Amino acid sequence: MKILWLTNIPLPEASNLMNETPTPTGGWLVGASQVLAEEKSVNLTIAFPHKLKKAFQMFKGKKITYYAFKPINNARNEKSQGIFESLLQEVHPDLVHIHGTEFPHTLAMVNACEKVNVKAVISIQGLVSIIAKHTTANLPWNVVYGHTLRNLLRRDSVAGLKKQFEKRGRNEVEVLKKVKHVIGRTEWDRACTMQINPEAEYQFCSETLRNEFYKHQWNLEAIERHSIFLSQARSPIKGLHYAVEAMAEIVKSFPSAKMYVSGRNPTYSSSLKDNLIATFYAKYLKKMIDQLRLTKNIIFTGPLNEKEMCQRYLKSHVFVCPSTIENSPNSLGLHEQVMSAASGKPKWTNCG
Repeated sequence: MKILWLTNIPLPEASNLMNETPTPTGGWLVGASQVLAEEKSVNLTIAFPHKLKKAFQMFKGKKITYYAFKPINNARNEKSQGIFESLLQEVHPDLVHIHGTEFPHTLAMVNACEKVNVKAVISIQGLVSIIAKHTTANLPWNVVYGHTLRNLLRRDSVAGLKKQFEKRGRNEVEVLKKVKHVIGRTEWDRACTMQINPEAEYQFCSETLRNEFYKHQWNLEAIERHSIFLSQARSPIKGLHYAVEAMAEIVKSFPSAKMYVSGRNPTYSSSLKDNLIATFYAKYLKKMIDQLRLTKNIIFTGPLNEKEMCQRYLKSHVFVCPSTIENSPNSLGLHEQVMSAASGKPKWTNCG
């Protein structure tokens, strides 16, 4: 069976083939692709957007074939749809499995599948048409509408992000109305999907994690006491402002408590460049941290790879997911796995 995946990011093997640094995100895709590629009856191809001058380019992995395609901005453009029609004609898949709902290439691929008569199924990751409503949750109006130079150029202030999610949400709703089969893993994504397209057939399927997270077991005797871990805080919907506010209360009882946050420090500025790329939300966080006197209690770890992320989970006393809204966060799945007995084998994980 020939299966074509459509993903929003390149998997690590593809990045290595292109001589690029792999992204630390999308771990569930890595685990699932490895398991699927081991099936002798399956021929797996994965397509993903990448900055290219030509329509698409092929890369041959050990067991998976990859196609990088030129990013598109307008899903309804005939030229954009033509890229995916050409890709489908080259790969000849029996099934197209689309991961995620919101980007223009998702709608373009669904339209192409309709035209060349290829079956398609879509996996729900997050639902931006719903997430958009929660982007500004509990943030002061001046933070929602405030902006820096970077926010103006990229249109990614909190209000700007809300508009982006709303725009992507319109694509998402159109996609979900078109497809006949949807894969999800929570009652929430099922309810939301069925509201949009009650005729679609919903299939439940949990996700798998990267292999490293099945090799270890959390041990209370080996942790850093009173340490808290947040797996990311790139966007206001990840709720770091909630965690900072809560941390001010925690240190009253546990003055030495530490909160570790994975990813680049958005509040750090030591140069003109740092100030230029800072968002208004980041400046708001920095002001909160300074005013609450938490600079020594909140530590940004920088980007963590698979092994580093696993070690951070193992060292942490508490894991926190303070998001304004989530579907089934894989960060919580990682936490649940390292808390459980190590099996050494991948398994499907659900935290709905």
